[in-house]
Amino acid sequence: MPTRTRLAGTRKKRPALFPRLFCMALLSGPLAFLACHSQKENPGQCSVARPDYSQQAFWFKDSGESPVDVFYIVPTCVFDWQNGNRIEHHADPGKEAHRQAMHENMLAGKEIFGQQCNFFSPYYRQITLECWSLEKAESMVEALFPVAREDILQAFSRYMEHSNQGRPFILAGFSQGGKAVVEILKTLGEEEMERLVAAYAIGYKVEPEEARQCPLQLVPAQDSTDTGVTICYNSASEYEALPAVFKPNLFCINPLNWQTGAAPARLYDSLVVHCDTVNRFLQVEGVPDGAFFRPELSYLFPEGCYHLWELEFYKTALQENAARRCHHYLLQHPR
Repeated sequence: MPTRTRLAGTRKKRPALFPRLFCMALLSGPLAFLACHSQKENPGQCSVARPDYSQQAFWFKDSGESPVDVFYIVPTCVFDWQNGNRIEHHADPGKEAHRQAMHENMLAGKEIFGQQCNFFSPYYRQITLECWSLEKAESMVEALFPVAREDILQAFSRYMEHSNQGRPFILAGFSQGGKAVVEILKTLGEEEMERLVAAYAIGYKVEPEEARQCPLQLVPAQDSTDTGVTICYNSASEYEALPAVFKPNLFCINPLNWQTGAAPARLYDSLVVHCDTVNRFLQVEGVPDGAFFRPELSYLFPEGCYHLWELEFYKTALQENAARRCHHYLLQHPR
């Protein structure tokens, strides 16, 4: 059973038996539905102040003596919210409730990707949860994401200039964070790519045109130890269950066996996961009817879409793989 995380705007307390879930959203309280098109202004407008990444307040950092860094971008964890007389569709990194929701996801990200690495994660003006609804996701993301992208690229630039100190690094993110990872990759130069251990763009996509335009930066992982590559996948019972915003995806690797072919692998003993090599997604078979489905989130994820469990399903495999790729990179590049 997956664990839960806290979303800004959730009212009920989490049951004590559930630790936080590293996922986009599992709700423990009622949804306050706020339509993204409920206002007349351009939905891409943002009145939230831009974060100043020279200030420690806009960072979660845990750095020590590790020879490798992780730069991590959290998934969507904030609802639409009222700001005076307008509804905001971006998080406010200066707002305590939003910071707390992001912070819990940062801790979960560190647990997976940063156990043996220096860890850096920025608070940013991410798109709110409601704007990823099935009916409007593609148009809303296109209109709203430039604000989040601006923050992430500025944060990454600040990190590279002032914190990285020439060390190899991992890029990692889930869902909206996975999209941000792809955007960072597109900007990397040759020297930065040489220091990239791997990029984990989990629960999003790399479109064919993106890969064509950025062949040096967007390279699909082929096994468990290759470096300078991108790990990307989406899980579902069938291709039709994946929301359109996750399609088309050119990259897909099975984190249970680190193969890109159709070889199956066991999950939780009773489930089988394999790559659909035609549609490039992870097909999960053996799931009982209704399992892993949240009816209150059906406006985001239909039954058979396992987006919320992308990290929970493969948590141990991802933990072990991040450590393995770091070890392999350091063997290849002795300092």
